[in-house]
Amino acid sequence: LFALSGFSQSLSKPEEQISFAKEDKSLEYYVAQANIWWNELQKDLKNEKSWYNYYRANRNAQGTANWSTDFIERGPNLMLGEDIVKIMGEHIPDAFTYNFVRGSTAAVYPGEGKFLLKAYRMNPDFPGILSDVATYATSTSNLTLRQEANKKWFNKREFPISLMNHAYNTLQSVANNGILLTQHDNDTYPVWMLQDARNIRTDIQVINIDFLLFDGYRDTVFKQLNIPPFL
Repeated sequence: LFALSGFSQSLSKPEEQISFAKEDKSLEYYVAQANIWWNELQKDLKNEKSWYNYYRANRNAQGTANWSTDFIERGPNLMLGEDIVKIMGEHIPDAFTYNFVRGSTAAVYPGEGKFLLKAYRMNPDFPGILSDVATYATSTSNLTLRQEANKKWFNKREFPISLMNHAYNTLQSVANNGILLTQHDNDTYPVWMLQDARNIRTDIQVINIDFLLFDGYRDTVFKQLNIPPFL
């Protein structure tokens, strides 16, 4: 009964939202929280806290729904990230939250990088920003920025030690000056972090398959490996 009561309250009261990758909540919960935070926003459209939690609840809902865009049909106040950014820009265009959300929503697109970097200068310790900065730095082949972000990220000790051990063992299994293909977050970021923050196996070129979908990253990697570009 206590568990049911707690769940019922979470569907009626605003709660701080964190990445769905770090907690186990249902799609129903995130949909409810998005609607609740939208109602909070109507009280003050310049409230950064409400904007961030509304955005995060929507993103968590979409992620829990396997990134389907149809998740917006589950509630009256659900939106895609890019649509939230447009409305947010009308009310808090100079705020950290707007710049962070706009920059992180499209961190792999260089054109949006200026917003992420502005947010990074404003609040470099904001939870989650370092992963986005590392992503942007990789997509733009800015190794100096990636190293800076990964050193700070490493010091936060956010990854489980088991995952870092796996990354270390993976790097050690690659031949000298070899190439390591990775995919998705947990395969990639700990490996880059060990290279950038601890100088472990920096002779290896780590190539993320997901990033190869983006022209700038793919063109740079292909040039480094003397692979003809796609026509």
